[in-house]
Amino acid sequence: MCGRYVAPDEAALERYWYYKFDAKFDNSHLPADAFSRVNYNAVVTQTVPVECISPEGVHTILPMRWGMDRIDRATGEIAKGKLNNARVEGYKRTPPFADAWRKGQRGIQLVMGYYEWKVTEDGRKLPYYIRPKDQGETFGLACLWDFDLEGKAILTCAHITMPPNTALASIHDRMPAILRLEDHQAWLKGTPEEAAACVKPYPAELIEFSRVSTRVNSTRANDAGLIEPVKEGEEEEPPQAKAKKEKTPKVKPEKKKKDDGQAGFDF
Repeated sequence: MCGRYVAPDEAALERYWYYKFDAKFDNSHLPADAFSRVNYNAVVTQTVPVECISPEGVHTILPMRWGMDRIDRATGEIAKGKLNNARVEGYKRTPPFADAWRKGQRGIQLVMGYYEWKVTEDGRKLPYYIRPKDQGETFGLACLWDFDLEGKAILTCAHITMPPNTALASIHDRMPAILRLEDHQAWLKGTPEEAAACVKPYPAELIEFSRVSTRVNSTRANDAGLIEPVKEGEEEEPPQAKAKKEKTPKVKPEKKKKDDGQAGFDF
């Protein structure tokens, strides 16, 4: 489902643009601190880089809030939760994604790798770091974007998810729509039919993944060590096992004898 991922910094975005277009990326429109560092634990509502055709018609990379607004059907008001992904089974007809699709507001959410959690039989949630083997350090997820519903001033995005390929089926029942590099043009600028054809499972043989530290479970953790592989069974024991362990009995400190004023002295 891709609820967390590694978002590139400005230097990585410049390398991505040069690799893709053999041209320097014009970053003059970006806020000075927009992507000053790699975000090793990007979460919903944070600002992330998205390649798109801007509202002004320029092919560029823009900062967007990850998570689109939605209307609560019961109240008619903007719901509190943000939608970070759109299911491939219904993004063309389900609000708010259908509106973005109808307006041709397709984007490429730029990532360096993403995390997924595998739930084991004993209840543990083990994180994996996943990325394609055949692309550079930065690759793209098919996403949709639109303005926020409140102030109409913030751009928001949500990537598309689908059933997993055979490589990832043992980890999770969903995966993001990773775009092949050769499909970028059609996804951004093609007809609706051409764009829809780009949303397909990434080839299983081109996916690589590794177990990583459960430190990534905390949104406060954000460093390069989060993507370092760990061996199976190398980390924490299951929570259930910890709970079943007998608590070490507290040893009461021995009462001190009353000082008779002679301790430490020789007579």
